[in-house]
Amino acid sequence: MPYGGIINPVGLAEVRVKELLQRFSKRACSPLRDEEAVDGAAGSSGPVEIREPLVITRIQSQPEFQKHRAQINAELAARQEAERELAQPFPSFTTSGFCFVCQKRTQFLSSWELAFNVGGHLEINWREHVQCPRCRLNNRMRASIHLPMKIIAPTRESRIYATEQSSPLYIYLHKCFPFLQGSEFAQDAALMGENNSKKLRHEDLTQLSFPTQVLTSF
Repeated sequence: MPYGGIINPVGLAEVRVKELLQRFSKRACSPLRDEEAVDGAAGSSGPVEIREPLVITRIQSQPEFQKHRAQINAELAARQEAERELAQPFPSFTTSGFCFVCQKRTQFLSSWELAFNVGGHLEINWREHVQCPRCRLNNRMRASIHLPMKIIAPTRESRIYATEQSSPLYIYLHKCFPFLQGSEFAQDAALMGENNSKKLRHEDLTQLSFPTQVLTSF
């Protein structure tokens, strides 16, 4: 559920991972203060409170996935219904919520761009929307920060590889982890592992050019 050029996220503080998680756990359960509220706009859906921490299910095989998928069929149906209620009949709209990256309540921006049909219903592409106006990160990008911080708990000394290098997500990660290495895919195999004029590293995930044992997280 709701969770193009380079946009430099403004005002992103560099905080240690443990401090970020501690602040998140404390504020997630605290009521919204008046000074933290963001004025709603036309097309704004109702406030969404954080009631519990992120729930992570570890799946290690296809049979485990199939079993888990069968167990949560009813939950998935309820999520889809909740998502339809959050969607608004405007070209774009906002949804109140809490941004893990900014550690603040905010009004997430979504639109019907990239919408797709599910069972006769046009569904919002929540994965690529729900963008925070402060850090400019969408649902998928914030999850890419939230999950590693909760599961891996990396430090500023971690050698992390991100499979992108020209996105708001990469910009944010590089602020927190100075040894971060990112890359973009190049169709020209001759460019793999090299930097072009934009200083972008080109890698193919099927044949990475990194030496062995130089990365701690992927």
